[in-house]
Amino acid sequence: MKPFRHVLAAMLFAALAGVAVPVTAEDARTAKAQDLAHQGDIAAAQSLWREIAAAAPENGDIEGLDRARRALAALAFQQGRYDEFAMLQTQRLDDAKARGDIGIQAAARMELAILERRRGRLDTARSGLDEAIGIFRRIGDRDGEGQALTHQGLVLINQGLHAQALEALEEAQSLHRAGADVQIDRTLHYLGLLYHGLGDFDVAREHLERGLTQAQALPDPMRSAPLLGSLARVSNDAGLHEAALEYTRRSGVLAARFDSIPGLAYSLLERGRALLGLGRLEEARQTLEESRRLSRSIAQDRTVADATFALGRTALRAGDPTEALRLFAEALPNYEAANDIPQTLEAYRQMVPLLRAQGDHPEAARLAELAMTMQEQISGRDISRRIALLEYRHQATNNARHIELLRHENEIQQLRLINQALDRRIGLGLILGLSTAAALLAWAFLRSRRARNALKKGNVELEASRLALAEANAALAERAQILAQAVITDPLTGLSNRNHVLDTLEDMAATAFSKRQSLAVLMLDVDHFKKINDVHGHGVGDRVLRRVATVVREMVPPQAMLGRYGGEEFLLVMPGHELEAARRLAERIRRAVQDSSGPEEPPVTLSIGVAARTAGKDIDPDELIEDADRALYRAKDLGRNRVEAALRVA
Repeated sequence: MKPFRHVLAAMLFAALAGVAVPVTAEDARTAKAQDLAHQGDIAAAQSLWREIAAAAPENGDIEGLDRARRALAALAFQQGRYDEFAMLQTQRLDDAKARGDIGIQAAARMELAILERRRGRLDTARSGLDEAIGIFRRIGDRDGEGQALTHQGLVLINQGLHAQALEALEEAQSLHRAGADVQIDRTLHYLGLLYHGLGDFDVAREHLERGLTQAQALPDPMRSAPLLGSLARVSNDAGLHEAALEYTRRSGVLAARFDSIPGLAYSLLERGRALLGLGRLEEARQTLEESRRLSRSIAQDRTVADATFALGRTALRAGDPTEALRLFAEALPNYEAANDIPQTLEAYRQMVPLLRAQGDHPEAARLAELAMTMQEQISGRDISRRIALLEYRHQATNNARHIELLRHENEIQQLRLINQALDRRIGLGLILGLSTAAALLAWAFLRSRRARNALKKGNVELEASRLALAEANAALAERAQILAQAVITDPLTGLSNRNHVLDTLEDMAATAFSKRQSLAVLMLDVDHFKKINDVHGHGVGDRVLRRVATVVREMVPPQAMLGRYGGEEFLLVMPGHELEAARRLAERIRRAVQDSSGPEEPPVTLSIGVAARTAGKDIDPDELIEDADRALYRAKDLGRNRVEAALRVA
């Protein structure tokens, strides 16, 4: 439906031209209601839509009634009045069933599934969208199919099924390119969120910016608000807090103008996170408290949990660990119930050192063990996501190339048939007579040469396609090797991860026993690392860990293995080293790290525990690590920034 001003312009032009126009009074009222909503006069738009809905049954205007209910539901969703939204969509569904309108049934089911996703009921949302997509396909409604696929993509992203999400979103884009009316701004938005979930912030921002450009060309300004919110989120996670503030300013203006409580709550959440990142703690606290209050008013539990968690980090930065622990514990049940493993893991990581500081060692140990398990799950899930995406793109490329090869082969076959026909014609020309044959032969020769040239060109193109396919397969093999390496690598430091270094320790222990070699391990821990994070921020903490890893890696002897054991701890496994040799190396490492601090970074020191087994002795890797761990804690107790050796040497 065209906006009200466009309807009036069309009527005026038609009147001047002497042409009758099929624009009714209800068409004009509908266009005016849309214009009011787009201008931010939500109350007036709602009032007019309700008048249209009330008048429609009297006029027998079933389509007008459904359109009014759909518009009222959209305004209710925008403002966070979810019960009203559900009621209106259920009315649409029931009326459509009564009159056998399958298309509107599918549309209403899609909208109700979108609400289920907003409420965190992902399985129900996915089932509802699957049903809607099936109906749209049966009735040939490509517009509805494309929109449902777009929303299905977001549900699959929330479930961590990134390859399937990419397939759904790219299918929606294909429908759009084929002429379907697909909300391409939302498709690009959800592709941005997909790449954000994979940690590819640059690609995420690229898709979100493209989606924002599409949204800004639409008559409804509110279509830009979710994209601005997601750009703020990605910017915050990338450490670009000033950029995040600007995005939240723009999204907040739109949310306030259109009285969107969900939009305003989310804008305040990301603004609070940006202020926290910039160290403006009191502003961050006030902003996050307001976000939490608004989210509670519309029962949007996930935003409540995110604001609460951010308030916990604010309290921690402000030097109030007791309040921080309380807030983290308050947010945690929402993440656990939603099976949000990355956010649950982050909550555990924040809570473990606070529980230890309060003396609650059993609970700290329990959460630390859960965190280790989750970290392994995330590492496996992340690599599975990337492999699945790679395989999907590779399969899509292979399919396209296969189709291209078949096309070339068909063309070549046609050229061969032309050659055969020409050869037959040449023979016939010889029989008919020399004069006729001469002319025909000349014509046939020219045509045959053209055909052979075309055949040659086709063969060249076919060979080029085959070579391109071989190159694609080689690239896939290379990427698979890279991904396999990523499975055993800690993404922050580039060292071996916990699983790989422990597996290597077991192998080295068995080899040392069989070859009657000694074996030593060093357990290294960054001193006061929690304080570094709290005072300087997690970005500085990450840089410290990378610097320590770089310094220690340069000092690792041949055949040894260095890995990140967990958090701020590292494990160095050294075959062929007795206890005293290992202790001397540990002392050199300690001094090197102490001397490596840069002018813009906090001073960094290590505490190191050393344990060893002598040649020919049976080696239990778990006991060896326990001995090094006890020596490490003795170094901590004796003042930190020191090396302590295990008290027993087997």
